[in-house]
Amino acid sequence: MKFWKVLEYWAARGMLQIFVAVMTRAFPDYYGVQKELVLIENISSYMLMACGVVYIVSDLKRRREELEQLLLVERVERV
Repeated sequence: MKFWKVLEYWAARGMLQIFVAVMTRAFPDYYGVQKELVLIENISSYMLMACGVVYIVSDLKRRREELEQLLLVERVERV
């Protein structure tokens, strides 16, 4: 159950989604006849990858804001 604590971090969620997207994209095409299914798999893979990137960027922005708040509090305490 300790592993699930990692998913509380947005960056970890994003990396997991990107991993799943890459693995979905890397899966070989055994269904040469069903072109629509392959197209849907490709689209969903890229959308999942985009969601993972959004999670990572959002986490970085959130962390930056937290650090800025800590710096502001530290500056106020010094004065």
